[in-house]
Amino acid sequence: MPHEVIMPVLGMNQDSGTLLRWLHGEGDAVAVGDPVMEIATDKITVEIESPADGILAGLSAAEGEEVPVGRAVAWVLEPGESLPADTPAAPAAEPRPVPAGEAGLAGAPARMPAASPVARRLAAELGIDLTEVEGSGGRITKADVERHHAATQVQVEGPVLASPKARRLARERGLDLAAIFGSGPDSAVLTADVEAFASAVRDVPGPPPADAVELEPSRMWQVMASRLTESWQTVPHFYLSRTVDASQLLAWRDALRRQGREDITISDLLLRITAVSLRDHPRLNASWWDGRIHRHPQVNIGMAVAVEDGLLVPVFHAADTLSLSELADHRRHLVQAARSGRLTLPEMTGGTFSITNLGMFGVEEFKAIVNPPEAAILAIGAIRDAVVAVQGEPAVRPVFNVTLSCDHRAVDGVLAARFLATLHERMETPMLLLD
Repeated sequence: MPHEVIMPVLGMNQDSGTLLRWLHGEGDAVAVGDPVMEIATDKITVEIESPADGILAGLSAAEGEEVPVGRAVAWVLEPGESLPADTPAAPAAEPRPVPAGEAGLAGAPARMPAASPVARRLAAELGIDLTEVEGSGGRITKADVERHHAATQVQVEGPVLASPKARRLARERGLDLAAIFGSGPDSAVLTADVEAFASAVRDVPGPPPADAVELEPSRMWQVMASRLTESWQTVPHFYLSRTVDASQLLAWRDALRRQGREDITISDLLLRITAVSLRDHPRLNASWWDGRIHRHPQVNIGMAVAVEDGLLVPVFHAADTLSLSELADHRRHLVQAARSGRLTLPEMTGGTFSITNLGMFGVEEFKAIVNPPEAAILAIGAIRDAVVAVQGEPAVRPVFNVTLSCDHRAVDGVLAARFLATLHERMETPMLLLD
């Protein structure tokens, strides 16, 4: 039977993905496991493989198109098979340049102009018909779309540049577009800008001075900003903090180093402690989804890793079942893969709890934003010397702060406090968790 090639579901809160390019064309022979298309996930580019051996047919999405998850965008057919009757028509092939003598011939069908995938995607986002865009260098580029958008908005809408969706949202909320600083092409106001302006708790400052340097965020940064904005606006956060005496934690690490495991870090120890504690407090290893609390059967911890263009959160699957040595080895692999852009789809998805550590930058305490649909995230600060009371007497001890951010829909204060108490006890007496 025909096998579907679908836009995969990459996360519980995702409803679409961008098809960046086809790696095989209509009628090509493919084998199971062959990459057939490249799509954009939240933060990385992923190749989607063929589900079977056969002939690739029925390509129904164009490069640069935003496609709903679950939709079949192609089929793999075995010999003698045909496409299902309700298969959408394939997108038009990339046209050759039209000679001047052919342009404007009566009765000639309009040709879709050649355009880069990025230009097609931007045109779709801004609602621009590519046949109206004047290209340069033989095909339409992102810069051509941006110039067309700016000119059209000035002519039709006045001096404030904005996407159609942003204009509609601003009109519905009674907001003045002129007061909103835009992050889009030529400072155009985008939907995220309107939402951020509407949710601000104080007056938004005016546009930056004319000599300010404008930076164009990467796709990764834009998606990160969008997701965190959504989390901040829709998730009812609350926070619990504790100060941990790190004396035994440091002693544990030093003992491991004397045993030849110089590669094991404080982060590995904290990851091990958190994973085991989540197993004992399953309500923290849960999600609020569709009006219900979903408790996950497996502890999958995401660990925030800073990369050049933003933040990636690779996932330690079944972290509570891994030994300290296995966690350390896996952590080295995931960090290297994240920084070199080689993370796979499974390594980026399926997280049930997250950890973020800014201690290496000297940050003593901070509050992280929950990563939906997870119920909580743990923020870890720097280890520092502090004067504390020890048996009623002042003493200098190494300490650090941990802050637990929670989604109040999935977790209440008592459940979170009990989990944090377990973390605190195990962080101060970590030798109890020796493998």
